[in-house]
Order: sequence, then structure tokens, then C-alpha cells
Amino acid sequence: MTQELSGLLMVALAVLALSGAAWGWRRRKASYRDWAEFFTWFDPEREVRDGQECLYVGTSEAGVPLQRVAVGPLSYRAKATLGFSTDGLVLETRGANALLLPYSPSLMAGRATWTIDRGVEPDGLLMVQWSLGPHRVESYFRMVDSNLEQIVSTINQASGADTQ
Repeated sequence: MTQELSGLLMVALAVLALSGAAWGWRRRKASYRDWAEFFTWFDPEREVRDGQECLYVGTSEAGVPLQRVAVGPLSYRAKATLGFSTDGLVLETRGANALLLPYSPSLMAGRATWTIDRGVEPDGLLMVQWSLGPHRVESYFRMVDSNLEQIVSTINQASGADTQ
């Protein structure tokens, strides 16, 4: 086999792999398309308290930690701000409208060590379990210069969740 033929074969394999990855991502996004109707968008004219800079890591279906929810601003990892309003948690990822996670007994916070494609020190992630319409999901955040235990406690108290 010549060097040119080997090079062409490698390029063809790379194109095939990238095409397969793009096809898989489009299928995943299409499977979650209907979930977007359950979003509650936050009115930007309302007040947000205690906005905390964070890295939004991802959202997965509750109990299925490797199943990324790929819809709207939940699709991609991003720098974000997580704050509090009178109605719920406000998630504002860069380049997207702010999303409201309404307070309810189903909104609970805790700590986690890993999620979809991220592992950190023990209990280094903030995990927020909430309802997106009829679907239970878990969103994960890497907080920047924040007291994680205090944030967990504040979320659980505001939502009326019994657990810490």
C-alpha cells in the first residue's frame, strides 16, 4: 500500500467517524425536541438575587446519568449564572434566554462527584433535580468560588424539599 493510499484511507475513516457522530447528535436532539414545550422562560425584567457564576455541565434524565437531555439551552456545556427569584432558580447560560426552574417540592438540590462527561473531587458538583413537564431531570453545575453547602441548603429550603 502506498503512502498516498494510506493517507486517503485515514481521511475517509475520519470523515466516516465524524459523520456518524453528527448523525447521532442530530438523532438525540430530535428525540428531545418535544421537551422544549415544557420550558418556563424567565422574564429578564424580573429581579434575580444572589447570582452565582458557574459552569453548566449538563442535564440528564433522572436515574439515567449518561442520557444527556439535548434540548434548547440544556444541550451544551456553558458558562452560566445560577440565581434565585421569587418563583424559582434562574439558569442563564451564555448566548441563551434565561430558564426558570420553578420552586416546588420536586425541586431538590444535592452534591455529586460525576455526571455525563465530567468527574471532579468528591461532592464537587451541584446537582439540582427538577421536573421538566412530566419528565424528571437532573442538572449539574460546577460552582465557581461559592459555598456549595449553603447553595444546596438555600435551594432545598426555598423549594420545600425535605432532603439536603
